[in-house]
Amino acid sequence: MLLVLCLSKREVYIFDSQQKKRNLMIKEPLNNAFRSYKRLGGQSKGTKLIWIPAQCAQQPGSLDCGYYVMRFMYDIIMNHGNSQDLTKDFSRTLPYSPEEINEVKDFWADYFMNNVEFLA
Repeated sequence: MLLVLCLSKREVYIFDSQQKKRNLMIKEPLNNAFRSYKRLGGQSKGTKLIWIPAQCAQQPGSLDCGYYVMRFMYDIIMNHGNSQDLTKDFSRTLPYSPEEINEVKDFWADYFMNNVEFLA
């Protein structure tokens, strides 16, 4: 599951590749943090976050959830970075193809190999 926070619109988009009914334990702490952030800025109105379940690619099994989260992040940044409404612009429900998941694996492996020093 991936949460995307849009501070200016007070929205939190929930991307869940398994669409399970979940108790989001992060919800209360994030709401409290946002309220505190707004109060520090001198605002008392509009201090509630709006939690929005977003349509997203649904994984067929339970093993690829990490890759799905990374793929969501990649797609949002590369294809929907200037989106005003992620629920409208990001509405895919079909699973990612093996090629799309492998692309994320290749990006991660390339980054890791080129940016992480190995201890000998």
